[in-house]
Amino acid sequence: MKKGIIIAIVVVLLLIVASNSFYTVRENQYACVVEFSKIVATNDQPGLHFKVPFLHSVKYFSSAT
Repeated sequence: MKKGIIIAIVVVLLLIVASNSFYTVRENQYACVVEFSKIVATNDQPGLHFKVPFLHSVKYFSSAT
């Protein structure tokens, strides 16, 4: 019984980390990945991208095209 609860908690934690690891850039956006108020990367390619969860945050800007 205890193993089942521990496995369920680990699975939930892994899902939370995985959901915070990816971000999407749309065709009309730019995305800046920020770490401690410093820009680490910029993305103008649309699609799914990876970031370090809980360390990086993403700021979105609309493109002027």
